[in-house]
Amino acid sequence: VEQLRANPPAPRGPGGGGGGLAGGVADAVSGHRTGGNGGGGATALKMQPAPVAAPVQLPAMPTSFAEVAALFADKREGIMAVQLRTRVNLVSFEAGRMEWRQHSTANADLAPKVARLLSEWTGRRWTVSVNSTDPAEPTLTEQAANAELRRRQDAAEHPLVKAVLAAFPDAAIEAVRELEPETPPEPMAEYFDPSLDADEMFPGEEDL
Repeated sequence: VEQLRANPPAPRGPGGGGGGLAGGVADAVSGHRTGGNGGGGATALKMQPAPVAAPVQLPAMPTSFAEVAALFADKREGIMAVQLRTRVNLVSFEAGRMEWRQHSTANADLAPKVARLLSEWTGRRWTVSVNSTDPAEPTLTEQAANAELRRRQDAAEHPLVKAVLAAFPDAAIEAVRELEPETPPEPMAEYFDPSLDADEMFPGEEDL
């Protein structure tokens, strides 16, 4: 108390006093927040480029009606693939357009569904129409059966097969399979070393 009496505090200035201390504290806080690097408080964010999606790989454009049916099988459209093979007789085919004769047992909306899915899968517009007047091909299943019958008939005409059938009257041709062509033998010259003379390549009896 005696010390306070001996050193009274300085009188406050006008406007409520204490402004110098408060201003100094505010300046110090402001300087601490903004930092002293002189580069500004805000740092621009580096924008990252947006990822680019990989292009969608479209199936190859079918070049035949058989490839159309195979594409539906690959896409797991099993019911439609079976109907295309067994209940449709093709009238005409070109890239992007088909005409066929449709069996009464096929789904009534088969043609528009095939056109829509082909357009989605290939990225090209397809039109499919039903033609009940112009000549049409056998179904794909009938074509495969006819081809198998021709292979059996051709095989039955082979002399060796004829001999077997004659020796075993109860035998029958169950299936015909295409054999892969044999690989031709490599030229013998590849096995000889031109740097060797005849004695080295063909040693005599004394060297054996």
